[in-house]
Amino acid sequence: MGGTFGARSKNYETSMKIGGPVFDEILKATPDLVVTDCLGCKLQIQHGTSIKTTHPILILKQAYGL
Repeated sequence: MGGTFGARSKNYETSMKIGGPVFDEILKATPDLVVTDCLGCKLQIQHGTSIKTTHPILILKQAYGL
């Protein structure tokens, strides 16, 4: 997403095109969940793949039963 670059409507198509190979690899792997520490990446991955995406700290929270 490139920070605010991909968030701007004029850059949306370019940003999604750049993310395309990442989306393809994620979809090929057929995961139940994608983990990223970047909020921008989280939003773009969810939008590009429709797969639930979360932050790694939330995985740790769940592992510790919190």
